[in-house]
Amino acid sequence: MNSLLFNFLQKLCLKYHFSLPTTGTMSFFLIYNAKIWTSKTTEDVSWMVFNKTTGYVTEIGISDPPDSKYSESEKINCDGRRIFPGFHDAHLHLFWFAFSMRELNLYGCKSITELQDRLKEYVTENPDMKWIVGKGLDQDLLGKFPTWQDIDEACSTKPVFLKRICCHVGVANSLALNRIGKSNLLDKIK
Repeated sequence: MNSLLFNFLQKLCLKYHFSLPTTGTMSFFLIYNAKIWTSKTTEDVSWMVFNKTTGYVTEIGISDPPDSKYSESEKINCDGRRIFPGFHDAHLHLFWFAFSMRELNLYGCKSITELQDRLKEYVTENPDMKWIVGKGLDQDLLGKFPTWQDIDEACSTKPVFLKRICCHVGVANSLALNRIGKSNLLDKIK
């Protein structure tokens, strides 16, 4: 599921962002056969009308879309894809969110042993990953901040970088420090 969501968000951002039809003078487009999230309803809607001029969604619906109001060039069939309209927040980090869906999830991890177990399992489930990146590290729940030695115990064959829940602090294993040319730090932080 995580890799499916990641792939969709990546394609949505890269492929569909500017793919609205440009022919004709109409500024409204019917987007249908979709799973459209909206904060206004408890279930997904299946169609929406998008105003290309204003950038706003002007209508939504769950039942049959108003096909007869739009020409074929004004309709976009989404083939059941998920859509998240209305992300106007300048601090959203949509690409970061998409990429983070592939990272090792450490949220709620309550001990160094649990962190090591999750790391070992993730490495086993993702053998093609060249670097292991984790998110959600919380030293308050763990009882201490993990060391590079703690991470090496779980994985010393691939570079590992684990980010704290704030994403402003992280810890790396010895192989990661070697790969980025900082192996001299290992002697200083024993």
